Amino acid sequence: MPSQPSPRELVRLFAELIEAVDQFIMGQLKRVREDGGDDRVLDSMCRVWYGEGRQRGLAHLLRERGGTATGFSWLPEYLVFKLVLSYLEAKLGISFRGAQAGRFVANVNGRRLELLRNAKLGCGRGRAYRPDVLVKVCGRPIAAYEVKTSFTGPRDVRGLRQQLAKLIDKHGGPRATYLCVLGNIGGARRRGGGSEGTTIDELRGLLRVAGGLVKLVTRDRDARRRLNRELRRDLGWRACITISEALTETARLVQEELNRSC
Repeated sequence: MPSQPSPRELVRLFAELIEAVDQFIMGQLKRVREDGGDDRVLDSMCRVWYGEGRQRGLAHLLRERGGTATGFSWLPEYLVFKLVLSYLEAKLGISFRGAQAGRFVANVNGRRLELLRNAKLGCGRGRAYRPDVLVKVCGRPIAAYEVKTSFTGPRDVRGLRQQLAKLIDKHGGPRATYLCVLGNIGGARRRGGGSEGTTIDELRGLLRVAGGLVKLVTRDRDARRRLNRELRRDLGWRACITISEALTETARLVQEELNRSC
């Protein structure tokens, strides 16, 4: 039986884990910068979480030891947060400095660029929307990332749809919100000939209500092709993109805002 680690040893092991995760992210960032990455970046993140073949992922280990992986989604969120931070630093030639309460700040020619975790958006009564990652320039929300390990049914989408619709209606929301789904989207195909209540139906409603302000970032090629085909025909824009496209668009929106006077 292995000896019990001391508190200091446990901290060291976690530090090594975070360092390994950071090195993994830098490898994914290199893919994005060199060849666009396509779906391979999310594929790699998905393999870390869900595993592949007989290789178990972290979600399986958490369910095995803790009974469920629900509530342990800090790693997928950290992966996306670190990817956005590293990409903006490389693309804009800046360095973020850490601050308190999940806030990273960079000064770009006298303009304040912030990267925040779980920051509140909107105001007034009711439940505030807190995206997993938020990019601000001079206090204005530019891009938000909502990270999900998967969608298992329409209820997973419905609450988010209502929150985002209310935020956009009252406050305009960020210039872009990216809904990142690591795994496949459950309910992508209708079963039993049903026409309502599927996950795809809810996602279609979310993307329509958002009017182009929200995009789905997914490795689920079937869902992406289907939604893009339907929404491009009806609305004239692509609603589903890859993580590489989301990062590129985020950097462009940030640069545009930085070029304006605050």
